[in-house]
Amino acid sequence: MNSFWNDRYSETEFVYGIAPNIYFAEELGKLKPGTIILPCDGEGRNAVHAARQG
Repeated sequence: MNSFWNDRYSETEFVYGIAPNIYFAEELGKLKPGTIILPCDGEGRNAVHAARQG
């Protein structure tokens, strides 16, 4: 199983793109800044978006 994920994320291109998940981006505004943690966020596109929002 480890080789699957290593192979998947060894590419230089982003697997899911760089834009955050649409649902996540819409719902993020309903939360108080600094109240979420995003473990296992794959390439981090949602975490980067959340950090930019504060």
